[in-house]
Amino acid sequence: MNSDLETFLGQTRSVSALFAAGRVIFSAGDPANTMYRVESGCVRLQVIGEAGARHIISFLFPGDLFGYEVEDRICAAEAVTDCVLKSWPIAAVLKRKDDGPDFTIRLLAETQSMVGRLA
Repeated sequence: MNSDLETFLGQTRSVSALFAAGRVIFSAGDPANTMYRVESGCVRLQVIGEAGARHIISFLFPGDLFGYEVEDRICAAEAVTDCVLKSWPIAAVLKRKDDGPDFTIRLLAETQSMVGRLA
């Protein structure tokens, strides 16, 4: 992760939580109000197809960011193993006015790049 981004996130209010294996972190269609970083363990991003089959988008590992979306979730996230996630309210991240809009652009670029590497 970019060191400027790491510094920024370190200065923004966050919460760490343990998610047991199999626990749903969020579902498709849920409001997107929190972004996450995997601290330990593994998270699966997935969608459910029209026929009800699960389609895995990617697996996320320590250091990976996810959940930075606008409006509603487009996929679901589930803990594959017991994992610790650090989370930030998206509204709190966006309110960091002193860092300007460049931060939002860097955050989007970082998460987009991460998804591109994983897909």
